[in-house]
Amino acid sequence: MIWLPLILTALALAFMLAVAAHDVREILSYLEFFRRHLPPDLPRDVRALLWRQNIWVGFPIRTALGLMFWLALAFILACRLAKLVMAA
Repeated sequence: MIWLPLILTALALAFMLAVAAHDVREILSYLEFFRRHLPPDLPRDVRALLWRQNIWVGFPIRTALGLMFWLALAFILACRLAKLVMAA
């Protein structure tokens, strides 16, 4: 029967999207944390320099790579889900 693979694929896709949403939230909270800890009286050029250095040095690359991995898997699973739905 086609319904069991369809349900399992939809559940796996929902799990992958939940993990991706968590990774996005983690990246955004990191960026917000860094922005809040910059002193507000710094000149604009210095703030821009510190922001660029943070992106190159302190950015959570592992989280970003994990996010790309989960989104790639979610895309593949969404294609499989569409194929199962069209076959049903």
